[in-house]
Amino acid sequence: LTYSIGPMGTSIEGDENTVFATAQECLKQLANHADRVYMTIKIDYRKNITNRIYKKVKSLEEKVNIT
Repeated sequence: LTYSIGPMGTSIEGDENTVFATAQECLKQLANHADRVYMTIKIDYRKNITNRIYKKVKSLEEKVNIT
């Protein structure tokens, strides 16, 4: 999966089955080491679009001249 780690969470990108399976495995692994796990999932679904994680950041950087 394509992923991006940020200060407030990690974004992952891929087909829905793989994304959900990954989230489920993360929960399982965390639950092995903690009594409580807090997980928030946001979904931004668009057909036939890839690499949105990087394109969105690049677009913002260009708009605010951070390149």
